[in-house]
Amino acid sequence: MSALPVASVFRNLSDESSNGCKHLVPPIKDLTFIRSYQTCLRLALSYKNKHNFVKLSKNEEFAVEYLDEKKKKILLKESNVIVNVPTLMCSTCGNCCDRLLACIQCVFIGCHGKHFTEHQFKSGHLFSVELNYLNVFCFKCKDYIYDLDLERALDMENLRMDSLISFAKDPSCKRVKYNKWHPSSQEMEMIRKKGKALPCSGLRGLRNLGSTCFMNSVLQTLIHNQPFRSHFLSDRHNRNLCSLKHCMACETDKLFSMIYDGSKTPYSPTTFLHSIWCSQSHLAGYSEKDAHEFFISLLNEVHNNCGGLHNSSECQCIVHQVFGGLLQSEVTCNNCGNVSTAFDPILDISLDVKALGAKNPTLYDCFQKFTSPEKLGVNDYICTPCGKSNQEASKQLSIKNLPSVLISIQRFEHSTAQTTKIEIPIVVPLELDLTPFTSQSIYSAKTDSKKIKIKFNKNGSKVSSPLRVNKFLPSEILDGIPSFKYVLFGVVNHTGKMDTGHYTSNIYTRDEWFLFDDHNISVTTEKEVSNGNHYLLFYIKKTLEYSPTTAVENTIVPTQSESETED
Repeated sequence: MSALPVASVFRNLSDESSNGCKHLVPPIKDLTFIRSYQTCLRLALSYKNKHNFVKLSKNEEFAVEYLDEKKKKILLKESNVIVNVPTLMCSTCGNCCDRLLACIQCVFIGCHGKHFTEHQFKSGHLFSVELNYLNVFCFKCKDYIYDLDLERALDMENLRMDSLISFAKDPSCKRVKYNKWHPSSQEMEMIRKKGKALPCSGLRGLRNLGSTCFMNSVLQTLIHNQPFRSHFLSDRHNRNLCSLKHCMACETDKLFSMIYDGSKTPYSPTTFLHSIWCSQSHLAGYSEKDAHEFFISLLNEVHNNCGGLHNSSECQCIVHQVFGGLLQSEVTCNNCGNVSTAFDPILDISLDVKALGAKNPTLYDCFQKFTSPEKLGVNDYICTPCGKSNQEASKQLSIKNLPSVLISIQRFEHSTAQTTKIEIPIVVPLELDLTPFTSQSIYSAKTDSKKIKIKFNKNGSKVSSPLRVNKFLPSEILDGIPSFKYVLFGVVNHTGKMDTGHYTSNIYTRDEWFLFDDHNISVTTEKEVSNGNHYLLFYIKKTLEYSPTTAVENTIVPTQSESETED
């Protein structure tokens, strides 16, 4: 492994303020620490990207026939190592949860919370890497730290992995050498003299171009979606370099540029509308459209235009990074107890608001119903262990992987005859904890013998009843399970009927709630937002994991109690 220079070009080692924290100054002077950090990064990146090398390992001769012998040996050696990387799991309990930490000083891997904390207290080691998002955590600071030398090492490892993946996909393609731009003294002087700071408000209305309120309301939620905004404002998709016709990623890039150029007059998204008409013909015309249908169609187009993979569970495009999740479906045979598990990728969660029995239903009630067991009739399920015979069974949904931005709830019921709107008021919380509805929480509760009942069939086999999820699950069941807390940042509202109604949106920005009604913008209140005519709800994780390579920002929207605690 090639070593990094101890002193970075960005700072002097004596300058402690340039370190991620004061505790990092002694370790980062040691090459062993940097090499250990590189090992953690290489392990995490290899495991995350090993699916890209499976094809190469199965057909190595064809894949590398264009390479010279030296490159061929290097590529085959690297790819075989990556393909054979074992599943990452906690060294203590063997748990393969999403939040695994690796100790930089000894490369111990442990699950977030109990086991890694125990290791830290026993060893006295201070620094860890979160293997999913590659963030560095200091236990003395009790916070994530960002050091320029460590970020430089991360950039180098990302570049190395991208190069290997590129070789694996197309060995004959020539690579352009990547060089960061470092302005010269003359260029810096020109920037100081000629450069001008532009105000970036982001509060800009959109003109109605003829029954396009459905589009305007959805676009405002994307404009103020922090990870989505960071992606396009950091030039991850440059419309000036793209050759695709009617590219919605280019139109989205242009939209962000126009909204954040400092102008305060309403903007007319005419080219955006024209491109979506050309790429999605069912949305063409000046009749009122469904905001949810437009939203999903737009995401699919951006996914395709950004080179998204057909297998959405492996896709790393901006759409699936921000909105992609995974549902888990378990079908349990009531006769033999056999459990069949299936996984479905999602971009949103559609909740049933019609069949709620509560008098004043809340969004928690919707998720409660969504993850509750559903009885399947004899004709709905065939059990293979029971001799491929029809059996009664129960089906239960849970959320396997939660997205960074969650979209839920719908109010239109579609049938062959007509589309009707469901006018049931739903109490929407400004904060949402989805931990009890995750697959890991439900599985933990099922395996706790004190929390479930055991049934016996006529043949004496045990059958575990599907768990009915409750948001007040005992803390001992949820112990060790990562918390998935979300805050509401955007709402698409709908008033009136499907064909003649009107869409507006509420957006939380600058510590205030705003109402966007096409080109009109006004301040609103939390109460009005919570009790509005909700159609689509946009929740974002309360703390987004930061990654300098994907430009995902941290965001915390504190409650009143949290603000008081911090003070």
